[in-house]
Amino acid sequence: MIKLVKILFGFVGFLFLLISLVGFLGAPDNEKAFVYVFFIMGAFSIWFAFKYKGQTKNTLPVKKQVTQIRQVSIEKLDVNRIVMQVLETIEIISTTRNLDTLKSRIQFLLKVFKELCDVYHSKNYRRQTLATIDAYKQLYYDKVVTEIQAEAVTDPLNFKMNEFICFSIYQTFVRNYNFQVLALEQLKTDRGKKGRYNKLLNDIDETNNLMDKYKSDLDVSFFDKQLADYKSNILTKI
Repeated sequence: MIKLVKILFGFVGFLFLLISLVGFLGAPDNEKAFVYVFFIMGAFSIWFAFKYKGQTKNTLPVKKQVTQIRQVSIEKLDVNRIVMQVLETIEIISTTRNLDTLKSRIQFLLKVFKELCDVYHSKNYRRQTLATIDAYKQLYYDKVVTEIQAEAVTDPLNFKMNEFICFSIYQTFVRNYNFQVLALEQLKTDRGKKGRYNKLLNDIDETNNLMDKYKSDLDVSFFDKQLADYKSNILTKI
């Protein structure tokens, strides 16, 4: 389009100059004023043809615009994916009674939570997070978004991760202990019961070791005391 405009003005300018040249050679003196007008118009048209660059806008080249749009789309997808993963992982950690499952989910949570903190300052983060929470509710309609889940994804920079992990480690043991106690009631032999109790003693040791790994500067004396009481109670039954 710009090239066509330049050609058009150049052609018109050439015609005006040609007309003015003929006028200079053959027009009477009293009509030469018109000749000057044609000359000026021709000169201006040619000058404009050389200078014209089209309408300028404060826009990026198309390739860069597409790249930016693609980056925004990827960023939005990342926020939705990460928030959903954090919600799902916290729910698993908060309900499992299996220490192996707990350990693997803690490692995954720490990894994805770092990504969550990285995208926290993204544009429209809060809006996308709330939308993902709604999507989570629809996907898991039989589950309730807990305060811990909401706090983790809406304010990740202030989320007390180590406290949550240590509390979850303790609660995982308690859930498993309660399950095993019910299972023990169904066992008929003392040998079978003793095996279950020994397994619970091993679980207490593993729970303590896992707690030591993540407690950092936290005071976990309450958990230590509770686990010690569980251990003493089990030893009286063996």
